[in-house]
Order: sequence, then structure tokens, then C-alpha cells
Amino acid sequence: MPVPASYNDITQDPTLRDFIGWVWYEREVTVPARWITDEGIRVVLRVGSAHYYSVVWVNGVKVTEHEGGHLPFEAEIGTLLRKEPTIPCRITIAVNNTLTLHTLPPGSIQYMNDSTRYSVSVQGAASATVKVTLMDTGGHCVASSNEPSGVLKVADVNLWWPYLMHENPGYLYSLEVRLMAADERSTYEDDFNLIKWLGANSFRTSHYPYAEEILQMCDRHGIVVIDESPGVGIKDM
Repeated sequence: MPVPASYNDITQDPTLRDFIGWVWYEREVTVPARWITDEGIRVVLRVGSAHYYSVVWVNGVKVTEHEGGHLPFEAEIGTLLRKEPTIPCRITIAVNNTLTLHTLPPGSIQYMNDSTRYSVSVQGAASATVKVTLMDTGGHCVASSNEPSGVLKVADVNLWWPYLMHENPGYLYSLEVRLMAADERSTYEDDFNLIKWLGANSFRTSHYPYAEEILQMCDRHGIVVIDESPGVGIKDM
């Protein structure tokens, strides 16, 4: 693994990209002999950042642990190296990237292994219809469905390519989910159509960061966003 790097992002393997938990980094380095013989030299192992919780060993001896992924930390290791001056310096770091309600940013783990929880569903209406449409960059429909769950298949799909690797890089499709629901009094549509029906042209977000797609939709519909600070969950422990 290269350092510095985000190990979740250095391959296309989803098992690594989506991994949450403990990972281990280890390597051996040769320390200059002068560092060992001159006891007046302070030898420090410094970690620029390790997200989020880390435990560090040198030659199998625990030297420090650190919580917080944004700041550097260090440990003095000169005395430890001088105990066994003939062996290489073996550095071992265990890093856990799990976010909790006490970390910054705060987070929680959701195990997305139940496919029925991630289909389109409608609540609070006696009857409702859903239409899902996948559109190309020109706004043309390439696949659609009126079912709340299933698979959309695209013939002759345009793949996403990085810049300089294809004549048409960065190709993106748009997915639109349109809901029509009826109660005892009226029929109404979802999302930004209700804002326009109210005659509104602005809204204030909560302290939780909104999805970028919501902000992009606001740009498309001419809705002004008063964005709150996303520093939710910061408190004295």
C-alpha cells in the first residue's frame, strides 16, 4: 500500500473499497547506525494521519495509540531501538476506520444486505404510482419501469471513463424517480413540485449535510439553498 493513501480507494475491488474495521500496515526500515550509538539523538516515529483509531508497535512492542483521523501523532522510540541495535526497525500499525457517534465526523454502520429495504416505497397514501426513468446526457430515456423494485437494463451502455482515456470521458446517466400519490382530498407529486406549488423558491437545510444530488436539483429548479453548518454531533465528551 502506498503512503500516503486512502487504502479504500486504491483498487476497484468492492470488498476493499467498502471495508470497515481493522487493517494492518507493517514494514521494516534500516535506522542509521549513528542514531543508535549517539544516545543524545532523539528518535521519533511520527504518523502524519491515520483514520480513525490507531495502535502502533515497534519490534513487537506497543509504543502508542491515537484516536482521531485528522492530526499527526508521534512516539519516542530511541530507547527501544537501542535495546536491540542489530535488528531492523519493524513498524506495525493497526488502523480502524469505523465511525461512531463519538468520532469526528460522527457516523454509524449500516449493513446493506437486505435488498428489500432499498427499493422505492410509498407511505401515507391510499394509492400511489411510481415511475423510474434512466436518462442519458441528452435527457433521452434509455430504460424505465413502473415497478417499485427490479432491474433496469440499458442496451449499448456508455461507460464512464477518466479524462484522457476515452474520446467521451466522464459520461453520466441521470435517474429520476417520479411519484404520484392520492389521498382523500387531492392528488399530488413529490419533491420540488410541492415547493413550486407552494410558491416557494428557497429552503434552509438542517445541520446534517444534504446529498449533493439535492443541491444539484435545487440548481436545476432555481431554488435557493440556505445551507447550515454540517458540524453536527460535536460536543464535549
